[in-house]
Amino acid sequence: ASFRELRLPTEREWERACRGDDARDFPWGDEWREDACPHRGHGPRATSPVGIYPGGVSPFGVHDLVGSVWQWTSDAVGGSYAVRGGAWNNLPWSIGAAGRNGYPPDARFSNLGFRCAR
Repeated sequence: ASFRELRLPTEREWERACRGDDARDFPWGDEWREDACPHRGHGPRATSPVGIYPGGVSPFGVHDLVGSVWQWTSDAVGGSYAVRGGAWNNLPWSIGAAGRNGYPPDARFSNLGFRCAR
């Protein structure tokens, strides 16, 4: 379903926006940077305003693809939908372009969020 021609991205779309065309591990490159996104031990223990981590911008200019909140995708596996990227309460090893988790569609947590695609 869509709202004003907007929808959740597929996992493939989300991952390309995060990795770019050079298959990087993080939106900013292949090496972990402590200050490029919010995570456990860096930043507030809550979601962050969009754009306050300019070092974490993807090659396509997309902000906040990792850290802050796990981001819903439209891809279902079993009874769950995939979320990507990692959140403010995750340790660095679980944050990045490969970060993936699954939740039932009615899950509601302070570390879950979304972005729209079209």
